[in-house]
Amino acid sequence: MKMSCVFAPTVKEAPKGVADQRMLRLIRGGFVSRLAAGQESLNLLPMGVLLFERTSCKAEEVLRAMAFQRVDFPDFCSHAKEVASGYVKSYRHLPLTFYQRERHSYRILGFAESSSQGEELIRGTCREFSRRLSNVGLPVREKASVSDGLDTLDLVVLTDKTSPYGERGYYCPKCAWCGDENSPVKEEVKPQDKEPRPLEVVDTPGADTIAELCRQLGVPPENTIKTMFYVAERQDGEKEVFVVLVRGDHKISEEKVKKVVGCRNVRFADPLEIKETVGDLAGYLGPVGLPERLRVIADRHVKGMVNAVVGANQPERHLMNACWGRDFSAKEVKDLIVYEKEMGCPVCSSALEAEFLLKVASFSMIATSSLGDRKISYQGRDGKLEEAHLWEGKIYMEPLVLSLVGPDGPLPAGVAPFDVAVIVPSVRNKEALELGERLAESLEGKGFKVLLDDRDERAGVKFSDAELFGSPVTIVCGKGSADGVVELSYPDGAKEEVQVENLVEKVEGIFAGNK
Repeated sequence: MKMSCVFAPTVKEAPKGVADQRMLRLIRGGFVSRLAAGQESLNLLPMGVLLFERTSCKAEEVLRAMAFQRVDFPDFCSHAKEVASGYVKSYRHLPLTFYQRERHSYRILGFAESSSQGEELIRGTCREFSRRLSNVGLPVREKASVSDGLDTLDLVVLTDKTSPYGERGYYCPKCAWCGDENSPVKEEVKPQDKEPRPLEVVDTPGADTIAELCRQLGVPPENTIKTMFYVAERQDGEKEVFVVLVRGDHKISEEKVKKVVGCRNVRFADPLEIKETVGDLAGYLGPVGLPERLRVIADRHVKGMVNAVVGANQPERHLMNACWGRDFSAKEVKDLIVYEKEMGCPVCSSALEAEFLLKVASFSMIATSSLGDRKISYQGRDGKLEEAHLWEGKIYMEPLVLSLVGPDGPLPAGVAPFDVAVIVPSVRNKEALELGERLAESLEGKGFKVLLDDRDERAGVKFSDAELFGSPVTIVCGKGSADGVVELSYPDGAKEEVQVENLVEKVEGIFAGNK
């Protein structure tokens, strides 16, 4: 393609107000236009379209390698379920996975025999995606978390706070584990080796915070228990009031709470709802003496606590020496707390670093209870009627492209809009221009994407633009063109003069395995 035919409005000066260096490059290189205030999706210019198209090809290679089926539905999820419901009648029809390309993302919906089969498909997709991205120089890491009440497995890239898509998280520099505040807390909870003491009521005026309670009683926060009343508002209009118990030094992860109760709409209960549920309890609420019918969910660290401080369900009073099993308990014991940096790495126990993570893909199993009457039934291996397990995924193209685009230097082979840039510094040099045209044609005949800069522009402008466009290989047809010699620049920045008859072979060697 000739540069004179491409609309690529490069920008000489860095625009103000854009902190992310990768985004700056996209704007300066004429890939995207400047975002308006509050705008979230990128406006792609022709070079940006080419960049996204080639990156999308990499994503689709993964999906096709996993035998996923591409569709184009007006309402992807609804129509995918409808089609699967009409087709899937036997276990032989599973697994079945559809995907659809949307403006700047891919959506995936899979149907599996079991949750374990669905989880293996998710892990396999993540492995294949990570492998192919590592081949183009992008280290991708897995991050387990909970989002919208569902367990998720995300693929993330380390970034910084200037990225418009970055999210706060944790990173282990020793083993490369990544997580966030909703990642699973798997540390072993050691049993408390204490002698239980008699339950005791104590006055605690004004102890409205854990810090004040600990100050008054001289106890550490980990010896206290918070009793929090929540409401789950379900889609059918039903409301459920329930209680969450966590240690005083821990924070509750509402995402994990949503997962446990199977409801995406969870909030704190108001005083009237608490009164309607447990009667005229007042003051500092605690787990001792709660009605048997009330659903109580305890965090793993609460189970087995001995001589803990809890609310007494009386104004200005707490109970000391409350013991699990003797004074209170919970039928459900789950991971309910926020993962904090101070907990260290769950894999190697090393100290964690607070980082910003760029999420390029996300996958999760869908709870069958959320499907209502849209459940998909089929004949199982034993002849009995079974229900298909669903999983979903999404590939986020804008964060993925930003991850691949460095602030400077060549873009990865197979991702850059053009594999080779052919620069003719002076179009007045007819021999150089003709040579450039012949070389571009020869390389295109070998399957390479070639951009020939044939503009009547200053050489400095051409070299500056070529650097912004990021083609892995650059060929300069200059003064040596008359002698059949050109300058070849490699992806690592190395340069050498090459005879024209050897050039195509040299370029093929550079791209071997990457085309």
